[in-house]
Amino acid sequence: MLLLAVGWWGASRLTSPDRVRAAAERYLQQFVSGPVSIGGARFSWNGTVRLDDVKIAPVPVEPAAPAKTPAARFERPVFSCRRLTLRYDRWALLRGKVRVLAIAAVQPVCSIVRDRATGATNLRGLFRAPPVSDGAETYPAVELREARVEVISREVQGDRIVDTLTVNVRAMPSEKKPHAYHIAWRERLEDGSATGHSLVDLRTGRFVNERGGLPWMSIEAVMLAVNARYDAAGAWCDLLGLGGRVRAVDYHVTDSGPSGGFRSATVELKNATLSIPFDEADRRLPPGERYLRFEAVVGTAQLKPDGLYADFHGRFHGSPCRVHAVFRGGSNGLTTLDDAAVEAEVRVESLTLPRPDPDRPPSERRFVNRWHRLASLYNDYDPSGLVDIEIDVTKKAGPQEPVRVRRAVLTARGGEASCRFFPYRAEVVTGVVEWTPDGVRVRDLIARHGGGTIRIEADIDRPSREAEKRIHIKGTEIPIDDALVAALPPRLRRVREWVDARGRLDVVLDLHQPEIPRGAPMQWEPRATLTLSGVEEAMYVGFPYPIRRPRGTVRTDGHRFELIEVQGTGAGGEVTVDGEVVLGDGGVRSADVRVCAERVSLEPELIRALPLTIREATERFAPQGVVDAAVRLDLPHRGRPLDYEADILLRGVSVRFDAVPLEVGDLAGHLRITPGRLEMENVRGRYEGAPVTIEGWASGDEALDVTVRTENLPLDAEVRALLPDTARNVLSSWRLDGPIRTRTRATRRPGGNLSLRTEVFLRGARLAHPKLPAPVEGLTGTVVLEGETLTAKGISARYGGASLQLDLSASLSASKPRLEMNLAARELHLDESVQRLLPATIRSAWERLRPDGQVNVLVDHLVYGRDEETDRPVWKLVGYVELHDVTLMASPAFAHLWGTIRGGGKLPVGHGDVSLDGTVFLERMSLLDLPIE
Repeated sequence: MLLLAVGWWGASRLTSPDRVRAAAERYLQQFVSGPVSIGGARFSWNGTVRLDDVKIAPVPVEPAAPAKTPAARFERPVFSCRRLTLRYDRWALLRGKVRVLAIAAVQPVCSIVRDRATGATNLRGLFRAPPVSDGAETYPAVELREARVEVISREVQGDRIVDTLTVNVRAMPSEKKPHAYHIAWRERLEDGSATGHSLVDLRTGRFVNERGGLPWMSIEAVMLAVNARYDAAGAWCDLLGLGGRVRAVDYHVTDSGPSGGFRSATVELKNATLSIPFDEADRRLPPGERYLRFEAVVGTAQLKPDGLYADFHGRFHGSPCRVHAVFRGGSNGLTTLDDAAVEAEVRVESLTLPRPDPDRPPSERRFVNRWHRLASLYNDYDPSGLVDIEIDVTKKAGPQEPVRVRRAVLTARGGEASCRFFPYRAEVVTGVVEWTPDGVRVRDLIARHGGGTIRIEADIDRPSREAEKRIHIKGTEIPIDDALVAALPPRLRRVREWVDARGRLDVVLDLHQPEIPRGAPMQWEPRATLTLSGVEEAMYVGFPYPIRRPRGTVRTDGHRFELIEVQGTGAGGEVTVDGEVVLGDGGVRSADVRVCAERVSLEPELIRALPLTIREATERFAPQGVVDAAVRLDLPHRGRPLDYEADILLRGVSVRFDAVPLEVGDLAGHLRITPGRLEMENVRGRYEGAPVTIEGWASGDEALDVTVRTENLPLDAEVRALLPDTARNVLSSWRLDGPIRTRTRATRRPGGNLSLRTEVFLRGARLAHPKLPAPVEGLTGTVVLEGETLTAKGISARYGGASLQLDLSASLSASKPRLEMNLAARELHLDESVQRLLPATIRSAWERLRPDGQVNVLVDHLVYGRDEETDRPVWKLVGYVELHDVTLMASPAFAHLWGTIRGGGKLPVGHGDVSLDGTVFLERMSLLDLPIE
């Protein structure tokens, strides 16, 4: 009984709550370095020990030398549980040994805290492995029922709960690996449950995934949880602005080894977000306001001792993306992308390019201007719109280290761009631009501008301003607008100064810049082929007449322009231009251009386009109609005037020469135009049905020598209008019919007066007058009108049965007209046709005598002028009349008169006395039927 009492007393003392609590604290303390506290304990002989209010605190921070960043202190328990049960081995206890078989905690709270300022966590150095005696198994099984896991970030404002989850955890000692646990967890989810298995070695600190990984948590929570065993994880979490729910699927952490052990963790990302600050200013922004922002991320982020390895796909500003990146850098001072070394391969589809424009979000402007190479890209190409991007970049750690592009491929999907080397705004751009350290390659880049299509190929040795560049641009239906002109190199841009064109054209432009020294001006060598396929009209400023719908080819290197069969329509005809124009500083240096025109209408607009001197000479002829022309423009070299020669073939042209204002139509023939001179060669036409021939020349200084020949010219009002007033008045009542041939020569010296000489060649013409009883017929001879002088020689005709011969000379001055002539009329029958020609005073004598028969009238000198005494117009005559068997019918006694009457006198015009003196010589006659000789 005494022994039993002593035993009971000893057992009661050994199992008292205080002794059990102390024993339990010592037992649990061997697993952790942080202080363990237990509020109460109760021993039961059924093999269990109940512990109340169990807490495990973080490892205390030991005092150290002053540092820039104070050591973090954590007050919140790492582990707390209101009830924890230890299940022990009763038989081992009877042998005097304490062996815990299992530990079970109900609704424990596990808190993982990371100090954002220092990067330290409350789990650092917490776990340790207890010694194992005699190789016996001493590790208990551990079960956490409905455990609440809290991941907390300690910040300036206070502790922030990043994430919480409730899981059931069972940890079983490994049968094969001493000091190791197999840990299984199960999380209840809305759509089922998730499980995972891990292995932890308490002695080495090795913590690895076996299958299933860790529960789903926010990505920040996972990184902070990993940070408990790997401090850099939290720094990477801060750098990457991680968000969303993820889980660690593969991890391997160990604290042993001379270099601190090996640590890795692979985090599975699902619908996560990443936001990477590229500089300090970007870091201070909320993650949602940074430009490098990824959403709906699915993939992995692998933490290794040398950095973070990310491989994921997601959305970058709403665009599908794929990223494979390696970020390297120590956890100390890792705040922005500048602090990290980066290797990244990124692919983004249908991305709207950021823009540095003032109206775009500030994050875009900061991103574009952050790196010199990127800012230069925007400066050189000004891209915008949708693109696919494939980029492989690398950067060393440090804010001054540049981003180096190992390869970048930009596939345009309908954006816009404008190359600084050819600043022509391209729209709806598609195609590929590839950057490598060896240069830039542009492949099949297609764009639109104003309805036209542009294709660009380019090779640039090294992506630098000084590198050799080759750009091949092919444009189809490109509008000729100010944007195109402004984009051209200066040498090509000058073309607009002397050629004005509207419409569209096809362009093949090759731009070459040889490698240049640093700082030297860019030296583009352009070569262009322009195919005029849709040009509406074009006009050379030196000949301002539009050629409509020109077609053909123009080749140029900026200095030399070669025109190859440029064909178009102008003035209703076809125009072809060939030749070469060479430009120099300040204008055209030389030119050799040939222009051929077929069936071109001589409309006023075309005439006004001619050079001044030729225009003035041409306008004097007022041409109308259609011509063929072959023109050659020649400028041998600068300093000499432009030389040109135009051969014109007339096709039914009409002219009205100001010096001979008769409209001559149906002209055919040849004109030759040279500077200041117009030549006409065998130009044939018609005037009122009469053939007309024109030859001669006219010059811009008003000098001319033109001869006009006609056949069967009618003496109509327009022809009469060419005569002096006196002659026109005299001839106003005359009618001339029959074959008349004329030759008019118009001459003028520079600065002189116009001189006209007209020759009228009569060949059987008929002349009628109201006062003539009968017309004068068979009129033959030459009449010359020169100025105010009219001359006629060898004029012959018939009047009635008489033959006439006439020579005359007349001054047609309106103030002092004068006429001198000699006349011979033979076999003139003395009848009424003669009587009516005589003055009234002589006609009365005629009526008294009533002569009958024939006479020859020979007027040696017949003058019309003004009488010296009376200053009245008067006819003066001297001559004779040969009588041939003349009978005075009023006195029949005088018959068969033969002889001559000689004399002269004055015949006043109008009223006045007739004064005639003469002598009658009769050879024979009959007097009262008696012949007298």
